[in-house]
Amino acid sequence: MGAKRPVAPDTPVRSFPTPNIDDLVVLVDVDSRLPGYKPLEYGTPHPDQTRFPGAKLVSQEPLDDDRFVRRIYATDRVNQEAYNYAVRYSGGSDRHPIYIRTYLEPRDEYRPFPDLSPDPLFTGAVLVDEEADPAEGELKSRYLVVKRIFETLPGPLITSKEVNEYGVIETITNQAVKPGAIPDPTGLFVTDAVVSEDVSKSVRQRRTMEKLPDPYTVFETDGRTNTIVQ
Repeated sequence: MGAKRPVAPDTPVRSFPTPNIDDLVVLVDVDSRLPGYKPLEYGTPHPDQTRFPGAKLVSQEPLDDDRFVRRIYATDRVNQEAYNYAVRYSGGSDRHPIYIRTYLEPRDEYRPFPDLSPDPLFTGAVLVDEEADPAEGELKSRYLVVKRIFETLPGPLITSKEVNEYGVIETITNQAVKPGAIPDPTGLFVTDAVVSEDVSKSVRQRRTMEKLPDPYTVFETDGRTNTIVQ
């Protein structure tokens, strides 16, 4: 069942869906039995652009009595960067924030950001992931919900431990880095040093033994890894 009509016909009701008062949603109920009534194309400007500049039709649905049709107009969102982010922290480090920004963008204007684009407000954070999905509810006809993730790179050193095939404890260090980073240098105790490449974010890993296997003779280095020679 559709919504009930809350106001007199043709009386617009405005609301402000964001902290920016220039972002408007305008609701108006129209009598579908009046002469000249016809459905409008989505994107049709609100007839009163003086009071509701930029508002365009995003939804029109019959109410529960099928006599009235609810039209909803909305303006494109502006200055979204000021309020549209959530924050989490890479590896729990408060010096390495990750900003998750959620935008509402017109379908016909959406363009993905280039990889590693800087965050519009926070220095050091760059774009590592982006996705776009249809908006929910009455906004889906014209808008996409775009999520962009900006991460502080390089990230913190994240360590773990495991026992290798020789029964020796290894410390495994991972760090998120920008593409093109070089591996750490190898050495007597470093059994592996690699960078796993990705388009927008790579991971540099180093595996270090706490001691040498017993017995051993020497390590040979092939430029990236070390090999035990028995």
